[in-house]
Amino acid sequence: MSKGSCHLRGEDPYKTHLINTSLIPHWFLAISPEGKFPLVKFDDDENWVADSDVIVGIIEEKYPEPSLVMVPPEFASLGSNIIGGFIMFLKSKDHANDGTEKVLLDELEALDNSWLVKLSRRRIGT
Repeated sequence: MSKGSCHLRGEDPYKTHLINTSLIPHWFLAISPEGKFPLVKFDDDENWVADSDVIVGIIEEKYPEPSLVMVPPEFASLGSNIIGGFIMFLKSKDHANDGTEKVLLDELEALDNSWLVKLSRRRIGT
């Protein structure tokens, strides 16, 4: 059984709810129909946010110190499309002609050519 937690704002600044992710309660699904974790609502007039990258971005904007971001923003999404590209490639019946092979290779090449990867390779001696 996996568990997730949900922090709801009430009398206390935040109240934590442990949620069995294999049996998500109806009240949580009403807030997040896809049942995604983490889930945050920063202010009463804002929408619920269920994307961890977006949540970190909002926290960084509202509370910049101390920073949660360890990678420069321009590289934060580096490699984020590789898994999706790989899945499309695996599902494809015609890799060469439908563009899925190129999408995957372009993503892998962008990651391989990034200064972040080159710096990491230098540090570990590869």
